Amino acid sequence: MHVSRHAFSKWVRIVAASLLAVGGAAGLARSVGSGISQERYFRHKYGHMLGTRWEIPPSADSNLLERCRTLPARLPAILEDCERSHRRCPENWYFPSYAAEQALWVALTDTDPVAFRRHFGAAEHWAAIALSLNPYDTEACHIWCRLLWEKGERDEAIAFWRDNVVARRFWNPDARAFLVDLCKRNGDYALARREAVFLRNGQADIRRLDAIRRRRRAPGP
Repeated sequence: MHVSRHAFSKWVRIVAASLLAVGGAAGLARSVGSGISQERYFRHKYGHMLGTRWEIPPSADSNLLERCRTLPARLPAILEDCERSHRRCPENWYFPSYAAEQALWVALTDTDPVAFRRHFGAAEHWAAIALSLNPYDTEACHIWCRLLWEKGERDEAIAFWRDNVVARRFWNPDARAFLVDLCKRNGDYALARREAVFLRNGQADIRRLDAIRRRRRAPGP
């Protein structure tokens, strides 16, 4: 069957328009999903409609007593919204990192062993997702380091922070100061001294570390 050039051109235009419409609809759905994901993250972290009767205060309240009182009850909603947002926009690592931090905080303040394991497991789950999405995110790295530390894997926590954060952000004094603190708490004074050299007030740290090492080497009575 012979198809005229005009008819063929018409069908080409129809097919191209259909593809553009489908692509536009997919892009719109993707952008809406990303927007909803980010809105949920901001609502939990920074609050919503503050100062009005519809106010939702931030979950990460700076007031420690208020946080202790309210965050355990809010955590299920945070984790549920994080799960939904992850399905809508799996590229968003901010929300998983935030959810992991909140779950870890609740776990470390919980006296019930069952609840502790549940919340600690949630923190590990979302921290692992955040790191898989962005292994260079300092906040996610900090949470993972704390998880290793709380599990008793202190050498691994120090090595992780040194190799994944300090080695990449060697110019950042906060990152190096955290490494010095971890080493001191682990009793690794030689590494703490070596890293303290790079800090602004490192000489004072070095003097304190040397004093500790002298007391440890001093013979007993």
